[in-house]
Order: sequence, then C-alpha cells, then structure tokens
Amino acid sequence: MLGKVLILIVFLIAIFSIDHLASDDDDSVFNTIIEWKQAFFEAPETMMLSSLRDDFLHNNMSLLPHQTDYIVELTQKHQDVLDFHKLYCVGGDKNPYLFGADLDKFCGLIQTSGVLSFDWGK
Repeated sequence: MLGKVLILIVFLIAIFSIDHLASDDDDSVFNTIIEWKQAFFEAPETMMLSSLRDDFLHNNMSLLPHQTDYIVELTQKHQDVLDFHKLYCVGGDKNPYLFGADLDKFCGLIQTSGVLSFDWGK
C-alpha cells in the first residue's frame, strides 16, 4: 500500500513538473530532480505524522481552536514531535497548550504510532 502511494506521489509531481523540464534553464531541471527526491524520501515521514495528527484530532471535540492549530503545527516535522515527547511526555514539563487527558492521549499516540522508532535517516 505504501509503495503504491509513493508511486502515485512521484507520478503527480512528475506531471506538474513537466513544464520545468521543458525549459532551457539547466538549473530548473536540477531543482526539479531534487524536489522529486525530497518528496519521495519525505513521503513516509509525512504520512506517519499526518496519521498521528488525524488519530489525535479525530473525535476529540474538547480541543479549542488554538490547541488544534498547535497540534497541526507540531506534527509538521518529526523532530518537533520527538522534542515534544522528550520534554512533555517523558520529562513531565508543563505544556501551555495540551494538559491533562489531552496530553496523556497525545503522548500515548506518539508511543504507539511508531514515530519514536521510525528510522528518520539520521
């Protein structure tokens, strides 16, 4: 399933980038290839973080808009989630946006989502 999604993403990027390849500028071809490579290798990260975000926000009507915005921003980059986990889930520091049952639920989802054990290529 993941392979099919990755192929679809690469295909869509190729379709929308075809006009860049048609230009005479060699830099645009080089940049397009770099963008394809980044999209290909970042797709698993993006999907995993999106899944974490969706799992938390789904049926969680107790969140206020600023809390939802915080979760959306937090789950854009894996390092931010790892830092959050270390600071608030493990370290017990106080978070101004998530606390109580919401914090416990998000920390639990981070633990079970695979984000902590995923090979981020580092």
